[in-house]
Amino acid sequence: MAIFLDITTETVGETQLMGELFATILRSGDLVLLIGDLGAGKTTFTSGIVKKLCPNEQVTSPTFTLMHHYEGQIDILHIDLWRLDEDKDILDLGVWEYLDQGAVALVEWGDKAKELLGTPRFLVNFRLLPDGEETRRQALFFAVTDESKTEDMAAAYGVIEAYDTLGPIVSNSKYDVRLTAFRDLLRDKGISVSEREAL
Repeated sequence: MAIFLDITTETVGETQLMGELFATILRSGDLVLLIGDLGAGKTTFTSGIVKKLCPNEQVTSPTFTLMHHYEGQIDILHIDLWRLDEDKDILDLGVWEYLDQGAVALVEWGDKAKELLGTPRFLVNFRLLPDGEETRRQALFFAVTDESKTEDMAAAYGVIEAYDTLGPIVSNSKYDVRLTAFRDLLRDKGISVSEREAL
């Protein structure tokens, strides 16, 4: 069963804090696909990760440069695929070379290359909540593990593309230990988080 963390942040600061907390569970070689519309919070979330792991670096959106490399405790590769449509252009970025060297890759618009980049460690989808507040965001996190079944991955991508296919957890399914630690950190900071599963 595909289990997700469903997180709501109320401010830009909380979205960045969510990134800082997520940084504590990242490991060398992790591939994280970030999905969501323009302005949904992907770069703000990334800035929190970089603040935690590469404190001497300043984050800017890689929309026009395509890729930024931040050096720190763990190197961060921040990629934006929004302007790339050709498979060759995406492959030419050399993401796997950086991952093999121990960097973490955060790929905005990662759903454009889900077949090319291989299996990610985490899928994250962001959206602005439709309640008139420009700072409220919802983020869904899915962890891909060795135990993830093909149907779980298919459900994960389906949910990532359509938020209305989630319900409360009705099974005793266990999910990724790293997401469990992340959930507990969020709760300690008072950020709204719940576990949900694909219907």
